[in-house]
Amino acid sequence: MKKLILVLVAVAALASCGKQSESKPAPEVRRDSTVIEFDTTFKGLGMVEQAKPVDFTFTFRNAGKKDLVISEVETGCHCTAAEYPKTPVKPGESGEIKVAFDGSKLSKGRSGYFNRIMTVHSNAQGSPHKLRFSGRLQ
Repeated sequence: MKKLILVLVAVAALASCGKQSESKPAPEVRRDSTVIEFDTTFKGLGMVEQAKPVDFTFTFRNAGKKDLVISEVETGCHCTAAEYPKTPVKPGESGEIKVAFDGSKLSKGRSGYFNRIMTVHSNAQGSPHKLRFSGRLQ
């Protein structure tokens, strides 16, 4: 019994000796490479009718010095589709990610709040980038 208590105390002591997490400074944005800047990374859709698809857009700008190439936009749900530029976006130019959300593709009769995250993969610093939208399905 004493051995068991000693083992438990030793395990607890070792577990509490874990390395403290160090706060890292934010990575420096290098303007001599590719940088994507979104007007916003969140869209609040408010009340959404389940049978009525909603279309909206995330606008971005290439704030770097090299062409921006978006390789993929993951929507994470069959209820969401995204269209994005398939050709490079030149430095200083803007582009759009067009999103279509169809609540009818969720479970029938489902209502309530939803929160969706899309992942944008590109050659920009900090990739992948997350875009989010939410609302209430009725």
